[in-house]
Amino acid sequence: MINESKLIEESLFQFLENLDNQKIKYFNSFFKSFKGEFLSINLLSSLTKQELDNLRKIFKLQGTSNLKKADLAKCIDEYICDNLLYIIKNYLLIEELSLLEDVILNNGVMAAPDDENFARAIKALKSIGLLYPVFYDNTDILVIPKNLIELLKDIVSNSEVIDCIKNRTQKIQSIKLLLEYYGAANYDTISSKLQEAFNITEESLKQDLESYAKRYNDINIKDSFILNGKLSNIHHVIKEQNSKDQLNYFTIDICSAIETDCFTYSFNQWENKLFSYLRELLNTSEEVLYDIATSCIYAIKNDLKLNEILNFLMIKIIFQNEKQLLSLVPYINDIYNNSNLWILKGNSYNKTSNTNTATSNKVGRNSSCPCGSGKKFKKCCGKI
Repeated sequence: MINESKLIEESLFQFLENLDNQKIKYFNSFFKSFKGEFLSINLLSSLTKQELDNLRKIFKLQGTSNLKKADLAKCIDEYICDNLLYIIKNYLLIEELSLLEDVILNNGVMAAPDDENFARAIKALKSIGLLYPVFYDNTDILVIPKNLIELLKDIVSNSEVIDCIKNRTQKIQSIKLLLEYYGAANYDTISSKLQEAFNITEESLKQDLESYAKRYNDINIKDSFILNGKLSNIHHVIKEQNSKDQLNYFTIDICSAIETDCFTYSFNQWENKLFSYLRELLNTSEEVLYDIATSCIYAIKNDLKLNEILNFLMIKIIFQNEKQLLSLVPYINDIYNNSNLWILKGNSYNKTSNTNTATSNKVGRNSSCPCGSGKKFKKCCGKI
């Protein structure tokens, strides 16, 4: 006889193991063999033509798109050496500065941290030619070009530079917080939301966001819209927002977030109920539970259909039976009704006064149950 609970547990363990393996593989892929002196021109020359082209685009180097690889590496090297202060002041974030300082303290060469969480900062610093993850002498190491170390020591100890980096970091964190609620918004909307906390112009906002979006994938820019990296249903969400001219964007206290250094979007009570129910339903780690819950919540924020969300959950989880799967429907329905929805500009369905303009995947109490039983929702899965 098959032990179904054991099967679920083994399935989730395999999912977590695969997730860990993917993270490790992704992290290890950064480190490429290198031989030679750790000079910026040598390290740049070790990059692929595509990586050099990305550097060219980030720095907006005009008239260099047709250069051969060696000439392009030389051109980028000259730009970095001549504009190091500008690059530090206009690109770096606090997490990148912190990692850069650690490597500088080790004279520009440091054993790579055994933690894939550093991948984000490593990738970002590599994308502007300041830090290189290399496999050297049978060891994974992080390298700062030795011709830049002394210059960097002076720059990163400058209080004005540090303040500039801190300000940009807070600005980006604030924008990411806004996008957790809105999903998408144009420059004018984001700029107006930041005015109280920052001395900001739309042009400076564009500059910071464009340089950030080229190096990170959690913010995207499409036409005049700034997008949450988890926004997959782009055209639908923007269309729904545009159809609700009378609906204001949800109010978020950015000044308070800066004062408390808290830019994290937290689960509300309805999202917490889903998370708690998943904990009761599944015998697995908090990491897997969080991944499943957040993936489900982002699917709702993207305004996916209920059947699409249930199909997604069936990929993530092996359910014992159909009833166990459908027992999640009331929790999903509550989130639709009570959470900050992207199609409603961060407002919740139940707190939106003009509900007639709101499009929602919620299941009404008297609607037919999505399980296909033919019964009303309140008489079927709605009573679970």
